[in-house]
Amino acid sequence: MAYNFDEIGTRSTVAVSVFLLSLSSLFTLIHIKNHCISLKYAEAQILILALALTPSVIGWCSWITIVLGPDWAQLDLIGISYMSIAALSFFYYTLKLFGWEANPGFNVYRYGKIQHRLISLGSIKSVFIWMGSMRIGNCSEAMGYLNLVKLGVFQFAFVLAGIGIAGVIIQFADSELMDYGNPDIYHAWLWLRVAEAASALIAFLVLHSWKQTMKRIEDLSKLKIDSKFQVIAWCLLLPSIQPIPMALLSKYGIIADSDANSVKEVTVFTHNFLLIIEMIAAGILQVVSFQPEEFYVEEVSTELEDKNENKYLEETTPNVTLRIMD
Repeated sequence: MAYNFDEIGTRSTVAVSVFLLSLSSLFTLIHIKNHCISLKYAEAQILILALALTPSVIGWCSWITIVLGPDWAQLDLIGISYMSIAALSFFYYTLKLFGWEANPGFNVYRYGKIQHRLISLGSIKSVFIWMGSMRIGNCSEAMGYLNLVKLGVFQFAFVLAGIGIAGVIIQFADSELMDYGNPDIYHAWLWLRVAEAASALIAFLVLHSWKQTMKRIEDLSKLKIDSKFQVIAWCLLLPSIQPIPMALLSKYGIIADSDANSVKEVTVFTHNFLLIIEMIAAGILQVVSFQPEEFYVEEVSTELEDKNENKYLEETTPNVTLRIMD
């Protein structure tokens, strides 16, 4: 069952959102093109390409759901599955930044530099704030912290992938048991979303600790670390946390009249409309945050090197001559 497009609110929502999503997707394609033609640090930039598509994939799945109606809410599973790829891409991208060594004319990745930078910090705030700080004094302790962060991100990615697969199976086996948007405890949708939200909160704590650690590295301070993590919050964490509150607000008629619209209709429409707004903002923010120019390393001018070498010879030659005369 599709939504009533005779209502001005529904018609305006679809029209405005398709226009803004198209602009955001166009910016994304230009952004990807700029990275492809400026591969100054290919190992990191390839991972950006997978991440850059996330707002468009989630945004268009949400828009199609609004157009076709709540019976197509299972398209949400495509966005959830892609989010798992985006989470892993972002984590490995940050690893490439952490091990980034800038050289004139090229950039290289050194895994050992990650350990060196972590040890140089001495101590790091724990992933869970109430646990205080973690001492990083050797390679073993550095790898222990890194593995903890990796575990937090991987569990989120695998939970998202599992929800996507389980959702498809349950939907085809028994659509009434799934019942998208219904916060009743007897429906699978609620428990899948609870698992997703819990996993997202753990990932948020882990990534927040990782962000604070990266910001303490002087070499990385110019790379807009805060805005990069904001993109992830918009693309991955908010979409995972907001469905349950939207469903509860819909159930009690706070968002719309529950007599005129079913809980499923209101939940699916509201959640997907919010996703469209978030993905438009994320699409624009990522263009600003993940720029290819940040990997440019100015090459040393050959002419300048020659001048400096000549100047050095001029200054040292008289001294050499005097020593010979003596």
